[in-house]
Amino acid sequence: MKMPSPKLAFGLFSFFVCAAGTVVGCSSSSSNDDKANGGGGGSDQAGQSGGGGSTGGQAGSATGGKGGNAGASAGGSGSGGSGAAGNAGGAAGGSAGGAAGNAGGTAGGGAGGAVSSALCPAGMQYGAPVPDGATPMKLKDGFEGTEGPVWVASVKAFFFSDLQRTSGGNKWQDDASSKIWKYDTVANTFEVFVAASGSNGLALTNDGKIIGALHSLGGLAIFDPVTKARTNYITGVGGKPLGSPNDLAVRADGNVYFSDPEWQIPMNPKRDGQGMKVYRADAQKNVTQVDATLSRPNGVTLSADGNTLYVTDDSKGVWKYKVAANGATTKDGMFTTTTGGNADGMTADCAGNVYIATSVGVEIVSAAGTKVKTIGGVGGATNVAFGGTDNKTLLITAGDNKAVYSIKLNIPGLPF
Repeated sequence: MKMPSPKLAFGLFSFFVCAAGTVVGCSSSSSNDDKANGGGGGSDQAGQSGGGGSTGGQAGSATGGKGGNAGASAGGSGSGGSGAAGNAGGAAGGSAGGAAGNAGGTAGGGAGGAVSSALCPAGMQYGAPVPDGATPMKLKDGFEGTEGPVWVASVKAFFFSDLQRTSGGNKWQDDASSKIWKYDTVANTFEVFVAASGSNGLALTNDGKIIGALHSLGGLAIFDPVTKARTNYITGVGGKPLGSPNDLAVRADGNVYFSDPEWQIPMNPKRDGQGMKVYRADAQKNVTQVDATLSRPNGVTLSADGNTLYVTDDSKGVWKYKVAANGATTKDGMFTTTTGGNADGMTADCAGNVYIATSVGVEIVSAAGTKVKTIGGVGGATNVAFGGTDNKTLLITAGDNKAVYSIKLNIPGLPF
C-alpha cells in the first residue's frame, strides 16, 4: 500500500463463471484439503476419489493461487461434493472441468478445474503482456490516496480504497474516514460504496465477498459487494489490534496472507509492540507469523498456482516464499529489486508475470525474476488488479496523481 512519504489466491472469487459467465467459478462451501478427498470435482484428489474427473482437478491445481485457485482446493472440497452426493454429479461436473459442479449444487463444491482453466487454460503459451503502443487511460482523478483495487465479476465492477491523510499529510488516518469506491464498468460510473470503511488493501474471499485490511479496525473485515454488510474477520494478534494492516491475498484453501507494517497511521499506544510483520491466518482464523525481518512490508500477492507468496519491502524489492500444501510458508530469497522505489501492491497473470506498483509506474517481472517491461504514464502507482469480461483489463491505482487508470493487456490475470 502507498507509503505516506517516500512512498497492497485464491480469492479469485468463485463466482466468475456462475454469476458473470466469464472466468471464474461457482463458490465452494469448504476448502479443507482433507475433505477434498471425498468431493465430486475440483482438485486432483477430489476428482479421483469422489467421481469427478481428474482432468478438471489437474487444471484447477495448475492455476490454484490468487486467482484461479478457486478450482483447485475449494472446488473439490465443498460439503455437497462428498460421498454419494458428490458422486452423483461429480462424474459429469468433474470430468467436464467441474463447471457444473456435483449434485450438491454450486455451493456444495462443484467448482472444479473449469474455474481455473477458464481463467488460465492449461498448456497455453503467452506472448508479450503489453500490446505494442498500449498506454494507460485515466478513468477518474480527484481522489486522495487510491489503493487496493479488486474486481468482482458478479457485479461487473472494480472496487478500490481511497485513503485519507491526517491534517499534517504525513500519515494516513487511523479512523474510518477512508472510503471504498465502486467503478461500475457497465454503466461507466463511479460511486462511494462504503463511506467509512477505514480500508487499505482489498481482496476476495472464496465466496466472492470483498475482504479488506482496515486501519480503523486494526484487523481484517469482509464486505458484501451488494448489500455492503460488514463482518469483522481478524481483529488483532496477541490481544492487541494490528498496527496498520496494509495488503492481503487469499488462497483457495482459505489461508489469508497480510502485511502489517505499522508505519501508515499515527502512533497509537494500544497498538504498540506489534512491529513490522507479515502474517498468515488459516481457514480457522489462527494467526501465525510469516516474517518479522522485513524493514517495511507492504504489498502482498500469490502466484497463479498458489505455490508462491510475494511481499514487497518498500525500497528493497520483492521477497518470495514457498507455500506448502497446508499454506505454511518458507522464505525463498529475494525475487527481484525494482527500478523505481516504494515497491507497493502487486498482482500476477496467467503466464506467471508479477506486476509491481512502484514510483515509476507498474513494473512487470517474469516468474524467473527477469524484468519484462514498465507501464508508465501514471506517476507513482500504488496497486493493481485484473478484471473485465476477459480479465485482461489492468486497473491501476495511482496515489501520486490521486487517480485510477486502466490499460488493456494481452494476458489474463488475477482479480486483486
